[in-house]
Amino acid sequence: MRVESSVLRATNQVIVKNEITYMTGKVKRIMDKGYGFIETEEADKDLFFHAGALVDVNFDELQEGDAVTFDMEETPKGLNAVNVQRA
Repeated sequence: MRVESSVLRATNQVIVKNEITYMTGKVKRIMDKGYGFIETEEADKDLFFHAGALVDVNFDELQEGDAVTFDMEETPKGLNAVNVQRA
């Protein structure tokens, strides 16, 4: 879990700062087309992530079950995981 300077509100594994939520989870599924899904205890649904959202890890190196940290972002299609990194 990353913590940046500022006033933060923490609840379990969720930290909220300026409308960006930093979370932890596990890679649930990886699709060959360059995207996948992350499961967390906090979110009702699995979170979508795109290969372009990965930081310091190549898509081909990521495996189902890997622990990751990420930012959660609201999009017109729902919540997405961005800035995905191995935990």
